[in-house]
Amino acid sequence: MGITIVSNAIILDTAQQQPQIASCANAYLLYDNLLNQSGVTYTSSQAEAADSAGVLALSDGNTNIKFKASAGGNITIDCEIPLAKPINSMAVAGANLGSALVAWRFYVWDADLASYVLKSEGSGKKNNSPIFNTFEATISNKVRFEFATSSAIEIGELGVGVALRFPVPASVGYQPGRWSTNNETFNGRTESNAFSSSTIIARGTTEQVEFAKLQDTWLDENWINVIEKSNGRPVWFGQDMLLNPNKVIFGNMTVPKPKYDSAFRSSLQIKIDGVV
Repeated sequence: MGITIVSNAIILDTAQQQPQIASCANAYLLYDNLLNQSGVTYTSSQAEAADSAGVLALSDGNTNIKFKASAGGNITIDCEIPLAKPINSMAVAGANLGSALVAWRFYVWDADLASYVLKSEGSGKKNNSPIFNTFEATISNKVRFEFATSSAIEIGELGVGVALRFPVPASVGYQPGRWSTNNETFNGRTESNAFSSSTIIARGTTEQVEFAKLQDTWLDENWINVIEKSNGRPVWFGQDMLLNPNKVIFGNMTVPKPKYDSAFRSSLQIKIDGVV
């Protein structure tokens, strides 16, 4: 910090003391999974279990149909797409992350280095909780999912692609799916009108978020592509991938119709039914 004295005034120069302020626009949506195309190849370092649905189950959009490893330990799954494209995110859904004590590492192939480069890692999630990690975009045609497990891993879906970053933060009224539930509870009663055991049917959760004052040019350049590419397949969404990178949702998105807020500015109200 510098001090400058001008006449009877003292001016404090604090420019070097100010911390960098991170952008608050850190919401990302992975809607166009590059693994959902023909010509993708998968290579697993471990044999599959007898009841595994095979590697093609990793990108069929159905987490009830799973790839299953034959044993615990370390396993890598390499995915190669036909053409190199920008990649800034990798994701997982429908996996037994908690019971298998899964720790993960995500890599992207670097053609110049002729090797895989670590992009993100993590651990400590519960069963069926989605993983969605974003990073600086890299042009590549190969990625590697690495899992360290205490028992055989089961995976419903893998995701790879360019996640869309929203240019504005979520508006007031954001409803995180992790703070609510759609589960149905049926309270049991006996013939004498006494309470008995209840039944809970899992129905996941719903996340609702609005992005306001979006420029028409941004919608033309980005949202039309979401409409064309999402094709009813599940998506991964994170409202704040900087401060809450593990608090994400995977599920089916109701594609909203933008509405005008003011001249050349519109808002989107997104609803996702899924799991957190």
